[in-house]
Amino acid sequence: MRLFGTEKLPKGPSFRSARLICKDLGCSSLEFKAPAPRPAFGGRWEEEPGSVDLNSPARFELAETWDKKVIEGMRWQRLYSNNWRFNGFPIIQPRVGYLSCFVDVHAVDGLPINESLFDFSVLANQVLTNRELCIYARTEEGYTEAALDVNPDLWPDVLGPVNSQWLNKHGNDWLYIEEQQLTDTAYAINWISPITHQHYVCFRFVIRRYSIEGPNAYRIEERVRPDTFLDLMHQIMDSVKLELCEEMKAERDRIRTIEPSERRPVIEFTPEQLKVAKHVLYMSSFRKSEDGDDRWSSGMERLAPREEVEAFLDERVKFKPLPGSYPRGEIIYNRVPVLPITRLLDSQPQSSLEEKVNF
Repeated sequence: MRLFGTEKLPKGPSFRSARLICKDLGCSSLEFKAPAPRPAFGGRWEEEPGSVDLNSPARFELAETWDKKVIEGMRWQRLYSNNWRFNGFPIIQPRVGYLSCFVDVHAVDGLPINESLFDFSVLANQVLTNRELCIYARTEEGYTEAALDVNPDLWPDVLGPVNSQWLNKHGNDWLYIEEQQLTDTAYAINWISPITHQHYVCFRFVIRRYSIEGPNAYRIEERVRPDTFLDLMHQIMDSVKLELCEEMKAERDRIRTIEPSERRPVIEFTPEQLKVAKHVLYMSSFRKSEDGDDRWSSGMERLAPREEVEAFLDERVKFKPLPGSYPRGEIIYNRVPVLPITRLLDSQPQSSLEEKVNF
């Protein structure tokens, strides 16, 4: 066991001190273990109630798009939240990043009478629709070298879903998806499982890493590995026990008899979205460790080699099956339109270097 962390492999909380978290969802019960909060910036955590009334719409928040427009037919309620700081070497690197965990229950209203979230295809499509509206449609203003350019390109902020697959945890099937930030250092992972015909539970983990020499999605990989953050996530998910009531178990089994278990569709980005993502990631790789005192300069010479950035992203998005992963079924592609990239620019406004928080 390591006594201290490093910038490359920071040290988080010990799972040996994890406590049991129990949630009563009425139609099901949810249990998992998690360490006590060790927040990076304070805040209020683990204050959610121990029970949820799924039949009370007033308890749910209306889902919103990334630009704050209400999404009809989608609601959500937070079940649990936590945040853990990860440290490097004491005093020198007191904070290298953090892992946030958000557990939500989502309600999907207005499903056709013959559709249920226990159907793998229905769940995958509903999850993709939610992510398209809330995450994948988000755009950022592209960098421009033309001082009077009032119509810059709009760049996608996230590539996803990545590494989509179905896994079994303690008798329940979970849809697993990752999301790759293109300009920021955040790294999000979602685990989704249905609990009724119109409700599903989602564990969302957000990894954010820090380094003075790696403030973007490509360079941070050279400085801070995600391994120790992922270790804690998997320890939490390995402890999850989701127990459906007898009625919902019977309904799940009935529907999955009609829809064979081998039909587990996965959700994924398109080749066109990957092509645009490579350009955005490349244009965001402007800072490197050897920049010295002039590290905020933004000339094209400070970008990483394009072929290295593209190779990194090609490797990053490869399918990597996790323990308990089922064979992949058909692919349902992200339907967010690809916006054209018309400029290759050689300047980066300093305002774009300000840290964003994208959960």
